[in-house]
Amino acid sequence: MILSPKLKRFARKPVFWVGTGIVVIVCAVAVVSSSGGAGKYDYVEAAVGTVRQEVGVTGEVRPVEGVDLAFEKSGRVRRISVAIGDDVYRGEPLVFLEAGDLYAELEEAEAGLEAEELTLAELERGPTSYEVNVARSELEEASQALANQYGSIAATVEDAYAQAESAVRTKTSDMFSSSHILEYNACDSSAESRANYYRSRMADMLVEWRGEIDSLGSGNDALLAALETAKANMREVNRFLNAVSDTLTKGCELSDSTVAAYRTNISTARDNVNASIADIDTVLQNIALKKKTVLLKENKLDKLIAGASEEEIATQKAVVRKASAKVDNMRAQIEKTILRAPFAGVVTKIDAELGEIVEAYTPVVSVVSNSGFKIEIKIPEVDISEVSVGDRADVTLDAYGDDVHFEAEVAAIDSTETIVEGVATYGAMLEFAKQDGRIRSGMTANVNIITGVSEDAVFIPQRAVVERNGGKYVRVLEDGKAVEREVQLGLEGSQGNVEVIKGVKKGDKVIVFIRGE
Repeated sequence: MILSPKLKRFARKPVFWVGTGIVVIVCAVAVVSSSGGAGKYDYVEAAVGTVRQEVGVTGEVRPVEGVDLAFEKSGRVRRISVAIGDDVYRGEPLVFLEAGDLYAELEEAEAGLEAEELTLAELERGPTSYEVNVARSELEEASQALANQYGSIAATVEDAYAQAESAVRTKTSDMFSSSHILEYNACDSSAESRANYYRSRMADMLVEWRGEIDSLGSGNDALLAALETAKANMREVNRFLNAVSDTLTKGCELSDSTVAAYRTNISTARDNVNASIADIDTVLQNIALKKKTVLLKENKLDKLIAGASEEEIATQKAVVRKASAKVDNMRAQIEKTILRAPFAGVVTKIDAELGEIVEAYTPVVSVVSNSGFKIEIKIPEVDISEVSVGDRADVTLDAYGDDVHFEAEVAAIDSTETIVEGVATYGAMLEFAKQDGRIRSGMTANVNIITGVSEDAVFIPQRAVVERNGGKYVRVLEDGKAVEREVQLGLEGSQGNVEVIKGVKKGDKVIVFIRGE
């Protein structure tokens, strides 16, 4: 086939076939008509060139890192340490909320932790000789106090006996004969019988009690028993006084003045008896408390000498950890009142004023990274299968026109779709191959993602391919006749050109149309 000079010039220049998201770059071929056999054929010669498949989309330049910072809790702004346009380093504090109450709680928690740590150190160190001596001294003092309390029992019992004897033999002596019978008619036989019974019983009780007191030993158990006996006897004396009081009825045989005098004596005797019972109870309570104190001091001394057990140390360590966790929690709460830069960058916005109350999760400060930029794009569903992470891309920015190109690479693709105007799309992010001072956040980017490249590829028009029974075939003109060949295809172009991997070689005359067929 001979081409005209004009067609030769055209064939030396690359032609771009641009379709919906796909571009194939090939060298142009000319369609030639020929006659032979029963009809006429339109054919092209299979050519060789670079086939590059691309997906074209539009996106926006964004910082690699850019955040709007907000507090987790509402509060009053105490301090703003930066201004819009300031460069900030990672971790730099930007805005502070008032946190005086939290600092007070932190101080309390730190003091508690220090106390628990000291206790743990003491347990692990063990007792000093000074501490053991102090514990021994405390035990001796407690033991002496208990001994002194036991020593007071005899006097308490003697006092109780004296009050009982006074009540029976002095305060009520004028009311009874020597044979322990009332000197007057009580006009109440039942009350009179009870009074006579208790008076006789008191006489025997006093004699028996006196004997017990005189033979009282110095042992603690004997002293306690004597004290309990004294308490029981004093209650019997109270019963006697109550029985006698019941016999004092005015208008019987006794004058009003006599009844009044007897009642005064009985009341005095009863007060004295009750006071003695109270003294006995006090001594019993003091002995019980001092016994408990002695036991505690003994246990303390024993523990000091034995040292802390592994269980005690482990328990105290747990207490320390709990106190430490409380301190950490308070520090974390305070940290939440400070907005810090999450990375090095530039402050682009501040939406707060000193003294203002800001709400939780409301953006207060915006920071963009100065470490680089990315391109955010959305890829239509029909093209997503062609794009993979790592694909290279050619980028132009509207700000600089089509003649300024930047290299980029697909860094991430969303796994879930986003519906845009009823069409399923997939978000993706590209990274620039190198930093360039001309790139700014917010610029519009025109992106051609290179999804496949084949060098020195044989290609033909897509319309020359026929599909049949799962196979792909083309017809090639050989010696003026159409011969069918099975082919294996590669990259496809949206304008009807396709790479042939097998079945056609350069220069083969591939039929695209048979006239009269």
